Amino acid sequence: MSRVLALVAIILVGAAAAGGLTVLSLSTGGSTSTSSTSLAVSAPAVSTTSSPAGLASSSTTSTPCLLNSSGVPDLSQLNSTLGAMVGNLTSAMNEGAGNVTVADLFGNFTQMTLTSGVSGTAGVTTSSSYQVAARPMVGSLEYYEVDFNATAAGFNESSVVMFAPNGTATSVTSEFLGNYTGAPAQAMGEADVSSFLIQLHSSAYAKSIESDSGLAVLNSTTVSLGPTQVKMTYYDLKTALPAYCGVTLNQLVEGVGTVAKTGLTMVMYSETQVTEQGTEVGITTGVESLTLAGP
Repeated sequence: MSRVLALVAIILVGAAAAGGLTVLSLSTGGSTSTSSTSLAVSAPAVSTTSSPAGLASSSTTSTPCLLNSSGVPDLSQLNSTLGAMVGNLTSAMNEGAGNVTVADLFGNFTQMTLTSGVSGTAGVTTSSSYQVAARPMVGSLEYYEVDFNATAAGFNESSVVMFAPNGTATSVTSEFLGNYTGAPAQAMGEADVSSFLIQLHSSAYAKSIESDSGLAVLNSTTVSLGPTQVKMTYYDLKTALPAYCGVTLNQLVEGVGTVAKTGLTMVMYSETQVTEQGTEVGITTGVESLTLAGP
């Protein structure tokens, strides 16, 4: 299974976000079981257990198994569109990392919830969220007091972080780890906010998806992400891929969402399904909820 997850780590090019687990039929040892949780609100209105209408089914003919220097299947050698998507994601993340700040994040959204799910022999779901609780004045500067919460495998952890306008975490109060200031607070604050900043600077990658000639539009619709309306467009590969290194890519869906008031376009949904030795593994990530900052 580790080889499958290594492959998924590459083909899940939209994993900057996180989202709700979809319903999958799983074949394990000849028997079929169903793993389900509530669908992410940004899930596309297409089947999640078969290739979308209009796309060819994946071929069962394997191609030579090409590995990169790390010993992981090199999909950029298999398919030029996937290779371009991985390259675009890397470039966009590097570009966004230097341009997106904590003030951009909290100034646009006072609340965000990200969820993710992995289905297979053992399903795993995770959720992380933040809520701007207050914006206190410290001297002449307005700070952000932010509540963070993370849940995984039944374990829940919460913390309160105080951010200066420049993004420095000046203090952290952790439910389990206690109170911190200085360098430890900065490290913990960065860890808490990192996934949300990554979500915000997926904007450049979203634009590359919209212009990629190797992707087909599945559908467009408006969805409610909590109290916020978002126009979503979903994309998939135009051409199905052959089995590769013993793994078949059943589906790769990227959902690009635009929040009208902010003008931001982000990758808000990503779904990957692969099959190895009769077992289907799915990873779904996405934005579950957004609350816009006031005027």
